[in-house]
Amino acid sequence: MDINGNLLALGNELNNKSYKKGTTASVNAKTLEHPMEAFFRNKLKSNPNDFLSFYGLYHSLQHNARYKETINLVKEQLKKNPQSSLLNTMLMNAYTESDQGDEALKVMENLMKNDPDYYQSLILEFSDTDKLMNLDQQEFRKKMSAIQGATNLNTIDEMCDLFIALRNEEEKEAEKILDRLVKDERTTIKGLATYAGFYNSILNDEKRYEQILTDAHKKYHSWYIINNLAGIYSRENRKQEWEDIMKTNLLRYDFYNNYLQRMVYVYNENKKYDESLKLINKGLKNYPDALRLRSLMGDTYLKLENKKEAIKWYEEKLDRSLSDLSLRRKVYDLKGITDPMEKIKTKDHYKYIEKNRDSGMENNYGLNIILEENNLMLYSRGGVRYHGTMIYEVTTLNGIESIKEYNLGLGGNYMITKSEIVKKDKSIEPAERSGSSMVFNNLEIGDVVYLDYETEYYTYGRFYKDYDNVYNVKGYHPIKQYHLRVITESDRPLYHEVVNGEIPVKKYKTDGMQTYEWSVKDVAAITLAEDYMKNLVDQTEHIHISTLKDWKDISEWYSDLVRSQIEIEDEVTAAYNTIFPNGHDGKSDDEKAKAIYDYITDEFTYSYVSFKQSGYVPQKPSKTIKSKLGDCKDFSTLFVTLASMSDLDANLVLILTSDYGENALKLPSRDFNHCIVKTKIDGKEQFLELTDKYLPYKSVPGSLNHAIGLEIPYDKNDKMTNDLFILQDAATAPSQYNTTAYITVKEDAFKAKLTTNLKASTSSYLRSLADEENEELKKR
Repeated sequence: MDINGNLLALGNELNNKSYKKGTTASVNAKTLEHPMEAFFRNKLKSNPNDFLSFYGLYHSLQHNARYKETINLVKEQLKKNPQSSLLNTMLMNAYTESDQGDEALKVMENLMKNDPDYYQSLILEFSDTDKLMNLDQQEFRKKMSAIQGATNLNTIDEMCDLFIALRNEEEKEAEKILDRLVKDERTTIKGLATYAGFYNSILNDEKRYEQILTDAHKKYHSWYIINNLAGIYSRENRKQEWEDIMKTNLLRYDFYNNYLQRMVYVYNENKKYDESLKLINKGLKNYPDALRLRSLMGDTYLKLENKKEAIKWYEEKLDRSLSDLSLRRKVYDLKGITDPMEKIKTKDHYKYIEKNRDSGMENNYGLNIILEENNLMLYSRGGVRYHGTMIYEVTTLNGIESIKEYNLGLGGNYMITKSEIVKKDKSIEPAERSGSSMVFNNLEIGDVVYLDYETEYYTYGRFYKDYDNVYNVKGYHPIKQYHLRVITESDRPLYHEVVNGEIPVKKYKTDGMQTYEWSVKDVAAITLAEDYMKNLVDQTEHIHISTLKDWKDISEWYSDLVRSQIEIEDEVTAAYNTIFPNGHDGKSDDEKAKAIYDYITDEFTYSYVSFKQSGYVPQKPSKTIKSKLGDCKDFSTLFVTLASMSDLDANLVLILTSDYGENALKLPSRDFNHCIVKTKIDGKEQFLELTDKYLPYKSVPGSLNHAIGLEIPYDKNDKMTNDLFILQDAATAPSQYNTTAYITVKEDAFKAKLTTNLKASTSSYLRSLADEENEELKKR
């Protein structure tokens, strides 16, 4: 809009245009200080104790979204007045505006604890209505009185009286208060909608509720009011009134597609499909690449019984969207074509069961797998559809114990089509199910357990189109027939590798799509499990598949993630100064590495909590320092940051620990479970584990011996091979465990003195015990 509020005639041509490009030197940009900030900053500089100048600068910085400077400004004032509730409130607001909710919460909790009678503390308590209403009557009255006395706002005063009336179940008194609040000219529109809702939810007076909203709608244009009125009309099936109010207000903004979509929904509900099509076309003119509108266009044509046009618009959406799996199924149904997945599945499982039960295969645990089938479809725009079939034959009581309770571990979008027992007389007994967990009742020797299910999922981020996995062909139960089939919708190749054996791959087309198949018959079970035996992935046939060709893709991706988090903020600079109070010049690589290592292991505690540390992205180093908590990637990122500041060569290394086996990763994948640091000390590689504060410097735990590693460049332009490696014979402090025993034997006595000397990783456990104050624990 122009300065007079008129719409500007802007075009929506999205074709690339040739713009004249400048350079940084030609622009010669200069940093200018905002005049309002400069005014208050200079005033404060001339008189550091002038609170009004500080207050003005605070709000100027907040207004200009300079949150970091705002926080530092308040912290400086708090050094002079650390208990100031006003300053702490300002700090809390600054943290909230800068999206540092955890820091804001910390300040808020301390404010309410240290100054519970301060108006801000009381208003914060007032906002927690559930907690207030659960106080005992005496404490509730006391709190309401304190809140009313903390401010001269009439609204707060009236709301406290309303809460008291509601607590005492005095409906008439509550109605009088609501009447005053509704009539009060100072009441905000949002507040008005809220109070109106009380008539309906508390007083059961929906007519009064609607009347207040209707009167307000005549005076104000507010979506709080409109949405509530529209809700009433919709619930009461007053379709024309619903359409009228939505049309009047939504179509004012026909340049805003979200509003157009809402109106299309209204028109479709009222079966005004031609009007819907007009709005959808208007929306596509606003934004030609809108995906949601393409779905709506398909839905509308489907309601008009025009399948051809509906399919056209649905397919346009599928061509552009990441992965709309349910829509894909819908298109198959509308076209009346056979689902490609159905063409590759094993047909008629019941006939297969009767033909292959009583297989006579030898087993050690009372179960034979007479069919294991894994079918996948990889969509070109990302997303995977998986179909699995498992058919077990129970041969002993041990087998019953093993399979009577079963969990597929599914989540999200899945469908279990079969979960049943097939008895010898061919009768069926369905399992009891809750989600993807099931219990098979009345299971007997000779029964067959039949599972068949599908699931669909997709991912986001750089690798949203990619897929990788490892499939185990041989395990503890013999397999009569094994299948792995993968349909790839795109022309991208599927890389694959079989370890610990040879299983030929068969390639063919399914509806023009490349299909890969690995099939094996009569797979014998491995011998009984033994302590310290190799991981299955290192001794039996496994099929690795991946759409990624090069590990460089993974290392550069993680390098980008980490680099986006590395910022040298004040907390990081302070940490560096703590480690190197006189700077790092003149210190050897070993001295620098040990100083940083000691700082991290001494100052921080390992913590992994899913809502804090889940995912791949590490915390910012400043957050790790402030919280004193972190997981492996947080500590490693902090080390690399401090190493960079001290001219020490260091990189992150993604790790899959040795308990997963050396063959667990063969093709590019993100399936790592740990992160360490690789640094160079006097030109030699040194790996450092940072999550065990009792582990001596240069030591690594047993879980890293023969672990799989992938080095992550600090800068993706670093020239490194980016290949996987096995962490063995690393330059680490050797672990030693020596015990010296002095034994004295007499006729009537036996005396022994044992001295144990542990070095490197073996000492970690005893060092942790020595750190405990519990003497009894030390003695054990």
